Amino acid sequence: PQVIVLFHHEELGQHSATNTAVWLTLVGAEFYCAGLREHDQRLQRLLREDVDGTVVLFPAPGAAPAADLALAPRRIVVLDGGWAQCKKMNEWLDPALPRCFVNATRAEFGGTRRYRGAEG
Repeated sequence: PQVIVLFHHEELGQHSATNTAVWLTLVGAEFYCAGLREHDQRLQRLLREDVDGTVVLFPAPGAAPAADLALAPRRIVVLDGGWAQCKKMNEWLDPALPRCFVNATRAEFGGTRRYRGAEG
């Protein structure tokens, strides 16, 4: 599937995710910066082209486990930012786009950012 990474404009210039961004670029991911008008407009047009074949990776109410999706999506939108930023980006995206989530633990995948007060 096509992978789209939507990152919050406040993440520009942050070095915490640089290695991940480089790897995602090597595997063909496309990056859009939420809050930049040109990026917002291009992404909205792109997502309208294939609502049924697109999923947003975000644990919103009503989101389905990714393993339970009936068909593999043609496009996956990954939100990148702090929790509050990702919630805002999710709210900005068309509610008709299905949401899904992945159940994973730090023990399984390691190296994720820890946030103040977070457990796991």
